[in-house]
Amino acid sequence: MRGYYIITQKIKETLEQDPNVNTVNTGIIQDVLLRKADMYPYSHLIVNSSTYNGSTWSFNLSVICMDIVDLSKDETQDVFLGNDNQQDVLNTQLAVINRMLEVLRRGEETNLYQLESNPNCEPFIDRFEHGVAGWTVTMDVLIANDMTVCDEVLPLSPTCEPVTYSITDSLSNVLYSGSVVSGGTLSQIIANATVTNSLGSTLASIEAEGTVELADVNNIDSDGSTVPTPAGVAFTCTPAEDATAVLKDTAGTTISTTPIASGASADITAPDATYTVQYEDATPIASGSVVSGGSVLVEVPNCVGGSVGATLMKTNQTVSYATGDDGDLEQGRATDFFTLDAVNPFSNLFRFTDELGTQTFANGIVIDWSTFDGINVLGWNRNIINADIDWATAISQAQTDSVGTFTSGWRVPNVTELHSIVNYGGVGIQYAPFNYLPSNILISSTSWKLDPSNYYYLYNWTNSIAVTDKVSSGTRRYISCRVFTVTGTTLS
Repeated sequence: MRGYYIITQKIKETLEQDPNVNTVNTGIIQDVLLRKADMYPYSHLIVNSSTYNGSTWSFNLSVICMDIVDLSKDETQDVFLGNDNQQDVLNTQLAVINRMLEVLRRGEETNLYQLESNPNCEPFIDRFEHGVAGWTVTMDVLIANDMTVCDEVLPLSPTCEPVTYSITDSLSNVLYSGSVVSGGTLSQIIANATVTNSLGSTLASIEAEGTVELADVNNIDSDGSTVPTPAGVAFTCTPAEDATAVLKDTAGTTISTTPIASGASADITAPDATYTVQYEDATPIASGSVVSGGSVLVEVPNCVGGSVGATLMKTNQTVSYATGDDGDLEQGRATDFFTLDAVNPFSNLFRFTDELGTQTFANGIVIDWSTFDGINVLGWNRNIINADIDWATAISQAQTDSVGTFTSGWRVPNVTELHSIVNYGGVGIQYAPFNYLPSNILISSTSWKLDPSNYYYLYNWTNSIAVTDKVSSGTRRYISCRVFTVTGTTLS
């Protein structure tokens, strides 16, 4: 019987991985909350009850997620928001609960448990000491009863044999096999695959149960033309014609002719002379001269074989990104936050490079190739403006920014552009090549539609977008950006 351990450990591990949780505990919460305030943000697990259903056990659990509410000494600017961060705490801790519920509902181990019905979340304010606020979520989780008659300690109990398993891909190739002991469970991670062509060259990588569209293979025919060949189709070239090498002396008189078969070559030796190699229809192939007693190797071109497109292979694991919160992949993409789906103009998969396609960033310019539309791409000034600054000054000052050899075109990003580089796998924009302090409030150029005297900003600690007035300047920072035009591997 492992159900209790499975669900409590899974909830504990999920909460501990959340950047907005500092401490996870269980037990009598009144005793726990008498400890120091540095344990916040704090999450607490309570098992309310468990019901035996024969083949399953049903657990009723509550998880309390909370944080300390900070009171500001500044004068209240907004009656609704007040002069503390209570609204931020409630929003952040509800996000903690949301991520936990998504893992329980759609995570990798949902074959071991099942989240039932719709969990209920109730907010609280000043419920405990230290002036905290947060949410309590109550939920029912169904766990399989893995206890069998073979688990009974009886001298004459029968022996339950282990079962074997075999996992195959879509072409019936065995990927994994093994056995599971009686009453036990086994989780098998299905690895991603690569797509190769007939020459053994790796063309692409593919997620388990994913698909990939392969580009045509460009083969060169015997006449020098490019022939796009679809993936999985063998290329057959057009046979080249036989040719004849015509040898002439310096006076232009023909000395000899030498037949050269398609795909073959001939070594021509003669006194000072010129030569012309042509197909039988007189189409020239090559010409030149040869000194007396010397020779020149003339080859009639012909194609041989040609590369063959790839045959798609995939495994049978199902992966869902329908929730909108896809872990470290970010923004629904099929790769991680720092890796592109396809190569950039510099033939690498780096999402962030400098203007030369490397990751040196010596000039302070960061190009985000996930925004490349074939003509334009968005670039960033790697260095944040750290001085306290109000909105109007930021808008004006950014237009005078000069980074490297790019002395114009810089501006404050709009709220969508600013939010696009937030890494939800960490703390906002606190990663290489950027490294902005978590406490930064980053200005956007977008005014609040309900009151244009306010604007949207990014709070780098909670990865959240909020609104503030355009006059205040305390702790306000900005990062500038510009649009680059891409020609080959040159940015302008």
